[in-house]
Amino acid sequence: MAAEQQTPETNNETPQTKPTPPGAADIRRCGEIIDLDLDEREAEQIADTIESNLGAIRALRSLDLENGLAPATVFDARLPGHTYLPQKNRGVHGLKADHRKLPTGEEDIAFASLADLGHWLRTKQISSRELTELYLRRIERYDPLLLAFITVTADLARRQAAERDEEIAKGRLRGPLHGIPYGLKDLIDTAGIRTTWGAMPYKDRIARRDAAVVEKLNAAGAVLLGKTTDGAIAYGDIWFGGRTRNPWNPREGSSGSSAGSASATAAGLVGFSIGTE
Repeated sequence: MAAEQQTPETNNETPQTKPTPPGAADIRRCGEIIDLDLDEREAEQIADTIESNLGAIRALRSLDLENGLAPATVFDARLPGHTYLPQKNRGVHGLKADHRKLPTGEEDIAFASLADLGHWLRTKQISSRELTELYLRRIERYDPLLLAFITVTADLARRQAAERDEEIAKGRLRGPLHGIPYGLKDLIDTAGIRTTWGAMPYKDRIARRDAAVVEKLNAAGAVLLGKTTDGAIAYGDIWFGGRTRNPWNPREGSSGSSAGSASATAAGLVGFSIGTE
C-alpha cells in the first residue's frame, strides 16, 4: 500500500532575530585594548552573562556585611575530640634602649627607636603629649606631599596622650608601647572613625567597633595618630585621595598595600605603624 504523500505546511513567518545584548559592542572594544580579538558571537555571549549576573551583583552590593565576618567556608585544623591549650603570649620583649639623654633635635626624636622613646617617656624626659604634638606637626608639614594619612585623629591622640601621662605620673605603665604615638593602616576597623580600605565607594564608611589589634594597642597604651593609607581594596599605593609617595624619592609611589604605614614610618611621622601582609 503506497504511503500517502503529505505536503509539508509552509511557514510564512519571518524568523525573529535575537536582539544584540547591550554592551556587546563595548566588550569587543575593551578586548581590542588588551589585543583580544572577540567575534560578535563571543562578545554577545559575554554580555548575556554579565546581564544575567547584574541582579545578583546589585543584591550583594546592598548587603552591609561586618568587616570581621568569616567566609562561608572556614578551615579549622583542630581535630574533633581534642583539647588545645592557648599559646602563651609573652608580649613584646628584647627591646633595648641606649639610655641616652633626650636629643634636642626634633628629627632625632622623631626617628628614634621604640626602645628609646619608651625610655624617655618612662624617665619623664618627654611626655606623651609632647611626643604626640611633635608627630602631629610633622604630619601637618609632610603629609600634603606624601599623602600617607587618610584620617588624622588629632583630638583622639591628644586625649589618649593626656591619659597616658596621668598614668605615668601615678606609676602605672602598661608596657613598652605606653604613650607612643602610632599610625594604623586604614584596612583595620576603629569604632566611630572612618575605615575606608582606600576605596572611593567606602570613603565615608564609619566602623562600628574596634578590631582586635586596636583593642590590644589601646590596652598596651599606644596613642593613635590616625589611619594610614592603603591602595584601593588593599592593592598598591593608589587610593581615592591620590598616590602615597616614597619620602626619600617623592617622584615614586611608596608601593603597597601598606603604603601609608611604610611612608609615615620612613618619614618619621609616627613612632611606629601597623601594616598587613
